[in-house]
Formats: sequence, structure tokens, C-alpha cells
Amino acid sequence: MKHRPGGTARGAELEFRAFVQGVAASLHRTAYLLCGDWYLADDLVQEALARAYSHWGKVQRADNPSAYVRRILINESRRGWRRNRPAVTALPAAEGNVADLSDRRGGPG
Repeated sequence: MKHRPGGTARGAELEFRAFVQGVAASLHRTAYLLCGDWYLADDLVQEALARAYSHWGKVQRADNPSAYVRRILINESRRGWRRNRPAVTALPAAEGNVADLSDRRGGPG
């Protein structure tokens, strides 16, 4: 965690803790809906809250800090999907298949 000079780190930490107490349950439910597993939801919420804390000043200045952190949560979830999805490879084009299909249906060609 980053510490802010001038003794403001303690105040920011207390504000962040109060914020987390107010939104944690809602974030956890949303995370579960995104991933379908309570343990993965815990991890997802922790990642989102860690990112929110590292940018706490920006989060506080947002019109709706809860929505801002929920967007962080969704982005973290998407990041996980991108990391875990298999690479898509193009299938080689088969020659003559289109003509064969039209011949079978009795269509022109």
C-alpha cells in the first residue's frame, strides 16, 4: 500500500475502511453473479478493492464512488476471462465444400 506524506494516510485509510464496510456485501454479490463461485468472488472483490485503494483519491472524487468501484470489479472480472480463455485458431478453408452442399440440395451452382 502507498503511504501518503503528512499524516493523511491514516485518515484516507479510515475513510476507505468505512467505504468498504458499506459496499462489501453488494460487491460480493455482484462478483458472485459474474463468476458463479463464492471463493472466486472473494478474490475478485479483493482485487477490485486493492485497485480502488491504490486510486482512492480518484474514487472519492467520482460522482458515485460505489459505481466506480463496481466498474473496477467488472473490469477485473473481464480481465480474468481474457486471461483464461483459450486462443482461437482459424480453421483451414476446405475447397469445394460450398459447391458440394449446393449440389446436394439441388440448388444452382
